Amino acid sequence: MGTSYKDRLEGGHQFVRIRKFKTWTAVALILATSGLVALSLAESGASARPLYMPIEAFLPILLVMFLIGLVLEMFFRDLSIRFAKKDSQRYLMAHSSISRAKFIVAACFVVAIILLAPLTRDGLAGSSSIPVATQNLAPNVPWTLAFDNQDGLGAIRFESLTVTLLSGTRLDISITKGPVVTTTPSITLRNRPFTYPIDTKGFWAYRVTFSSTSGSVMFSYEQRRGVFPELFSIIPGVIVALAIANLGFVLYLRPRQDKFKQAAIYSGEFKTRIDSGERLYSEYTRMTPLPAQAVAASPGAAAPAPAPVVSPYSTPPAIARPVVANPTIANPVVRTPEPAPPRPVAPAIPTPRMPTPSDLFAEAASLFSEGEYELAIHKFDEVRRLDPRHTRALLGKAEALLRLGQPDAALQAYDEILRHDRGNLDALLGTAAAYAAARRWRDVIDLADTFLAMRPGDPEMLVNRGDAQLALGKRAEAQISFEAALQKRPADPSILARVSKAKVDIAAVQSRAFIASASGNLDQAIGLFDEVLKVEPDNANALVGKSVALRRAGRIDDALASLNAVLARQPGHGGALLNKGRILEERGDLDDALEAYDKLIELNPGDADAWVAQGDVLAKMGRDGDARKSYTEALRLSPSDEDMQGKITSLEHARAEESALLRELFQIKGVGPAKARALRDAGFRSAEDFRKASEDDLMKIRGVTRKVAADILKHFGSGPSDAP
Repeated sequence: MGTSYKDRLEGGHQFVRIRKFKTWTAVALILATSGLVALSLAESGASARPLYMPIEAFLPILLVMFLIGLVLEMFFRDLSIRFAKKDSQRYLMAHSSISRAKFIVAACFVVAIILLAPLTRDGLAGSSSIPVATQNLAPNVPWTLAFDNQDGLGAIRFESLTVTLLSGTRLDISITKGPVVTTTPSITLRNRPFTYPIDTKGFWAYRVTFSSTSGSVMFSYEQRRGVFPELFSIIPGVIVALAIANLGFVLYLRPRQDKFKQAAIYSGEFKTRIDSGERLYSEYTRMTPLPAQAVAASPGAAAPAPAPVVSPYSTPPAIARPVVANPTIANPVVRTPEPAPPRPVAPAIPTPRMPTPSDLFAEAASLFSEGEYELAIHKFDEVRRLDPRHTRALLGKAEALLRLGQPDAALQAYDEILRHDRGNLDALLGTAAAYAAARRWRDVIDLADTFLAMRPGDPEMLVNRGDAQLALGKRAEAQISFEAALQKRPADPSILARVSKAKVDIAAVQSRAFIASASGNLDQAIGLFDEVLKVEPDNANALVGKSVALRRAGRIDDALASLNAVLARQPGHGGALLNKGRILEERGDLDDALEAYDKLIELNPGDADAWVAQGDVLAKMGRDGDARKSYTEALRLSPSDEDMQGKITSLEHARAEESALLRELFQIKGVGPAKARALRDAGFRSAEDFRKASEDDLMKIRGVTRKVAADILKHFGSGPSDAP
């Protein structure tokens, strides 16, 4: 045969020839690359001692030859696919080629973006820069700066030397490049930089000698370095060309892959063809024998006797001899045995009918209408197991995923539809909605432009494009899109609201409102916030800002109404919870304020302001221990907050005074722990509070008699030092 079994399986003798020709081409390409690299290194002055192999001499050549080799590889791969014997082989080869090409495209684009990004260039320039150095020279004492113009690979090179005379009258400079000595004009002007270029062609050892014959001088010098320029020009260009070539190869192979997909046993869409009249073995195994049924006879006639069956292998019956003694009967009557009655046949049980894709789709649609999106997704999956190309089921699944807030999964479903039907308008509309849910506004605009080219004036897609343009701050373009949609649906209230929203610069009006509120123009701020809320009734930031202005204006109930409107839509809005707690705290509703602060801390434990607010409320409620814990947590989150440290110190001082006061109360006859706590809760927290009180004030406390009140006043009236 001359070829192996693998070679025959993968395409026969044509495939072997292609492989040999591919090998010869690769060898020729390697030889040509080696020759070009050697020639380029020789022209650039490469040497082994000292080691100097400039990257710019061989890297561009290697990349270009790699690009040529990859294009030739695509050509040979296409020949291999064309001469493969079976569609299964063609599908596998096309599939693997597309996967590899996609990986190369992604890698090339990532590398190109990194090299072309200004951040990369600035970072390399910053890492290679040398700070300015200062040097003092005594009279007639030279100082030499020695360096090589570039490193051994030519990647980092010195481009120039800048010298600035800081003090003194004259600075002489002598530059030696290899064996050549160059004397430059002396520097006599102070604070004026002089730049001397450095030769970057070839490898040179530089020696720069500084001297002064007219007294002491001080100067600064700066060596400017940089990377080889081809890193940001030729190399990204070759990489982009490589990506474009692979992308073109993917676009060329995709139709062929889809063509071979139906007949490829390795793909998920392989279909078995059965000619008319053929049966599969599985069909025979499913056939069940039907029970025998008795032939119905007429009611008047008797059923005929079954014909006897004589086996040719049985022994013939013996004929009995007649007995002479007994008389013979002339006409004997022969009785035939009656046939046994037929056995009763059990009635056949009908086989349950398997649900069809249409039945399952109807169930899934019903679940979707009832809002049971997860169950609907399972039903849609069952439909697709029976019919993998059921487009409506895949559309329903994608819409259900969108309703569940899973835009990425919905995009995968829409992409699966568009792979087989690129013009499916429902899938394109759903993809735009998924992009919008993921806040991929630029993708929404690109998709809308493509969709509107196929179906101009579609109002739904125009609205999607307008929403994306408005989100990107392009109000004029968004207004054009909304007005175009309004021509198709003149009375649509949602489009009318969007047109009004596009006409108003929400960000500018809201910014003016915040400035007016901060400067004390509360009426103007409230009016501006109302303008924003007319266009965007659900704007949480505007509602919170309006509540702050209303609270400062004394309209507490209106401020709480604005905050409650925010929390009704967004229960975890931090700004709304914090402002609501402050308003309730000012009104004296400490329990409700504490509840708001507790919820805020639960949602955002790292908010130091929330811990401070909680501590303030707890301190007002007399829960000093809990307040100190809140202040300590706030101080941990913001260690440099001096105000917080002061609150903790004041709280500790108050607790110390309270402990001392309780000890004094316990010295008074008739005052125990219960009465002491009752007096503290009633507001008597210091000796001064007791001095200002009267007996009647103290007797209002439960358990305090006139005698006890008199003793308390006598104790604190005479001072703690005179206590008995």
